[in-house]
Amino acid sequence: MRKYKKKQTSIKNELLKFSRAFRTKHLVLFTILFIGIFIYKKIFILLFFIFLNWFILYMKRGYGIKSPFEVITFATFMSAYVYGPIEGLIVSGSSLVSISITGRIKFDKILTNTILFLIAFIAPYFRGINVALAGIGMLIFRYILDFILNFLILKDSDYFRKIPTRAINFFFWIFFYSSFGEIFVNLMKV
Repeated sequence: MRKYKKKQTSIKNELLKFSRAFRTKHLVLFTILFIGIFIYKKIFILLFFIFLNWFILYMKRGYGIKSPFEVITFATFMSAYVYGPIEGLIVSGSSLVSISITGRIKFDKILTNTILFLIAFIAPYFRGINVALAGIGMLIFRYILDFILNFLILKDSDYFRKIPTRAINFFFWIFFYSSFGEIFVNLMKV
């Protein structure tokens, strides 16, 4: 009787085979993802903005972190400014859907989302203007409408108490639009 000897392979050779197969699979997946991002970049960017809206509202509801509403305004403005009003409505509509999912629908939240819908319709008309000026204009427009809705229509007594926080947010977003607005537009148009 003959004994058959198993081929002894070293652990190093097995690991090399595994890593080559692993690298090849990841390279193929990365290539497919990379091509998909460039072909369907609008979908990926809109999904990113929708995820950002949901994340902000989740952080506000789940942990009490009050992130500024201007982040959602920025996402709506940028998607409407670059892609058009329908895409802006998709992003702003995701904010309304996420508010309704959390069960915190109030009349003032619905009115605030109507401001987002207006921004989604108005933003594409400012494509000829620099994105920083258009963004700052939309920010001022949002603050004016927010004042009209909250103070004059809803008679919010805490409105003046929130002015210092809103002023800090306003100046931060002026800086953000003027510094990073053009970068976002170029990334979204690539």
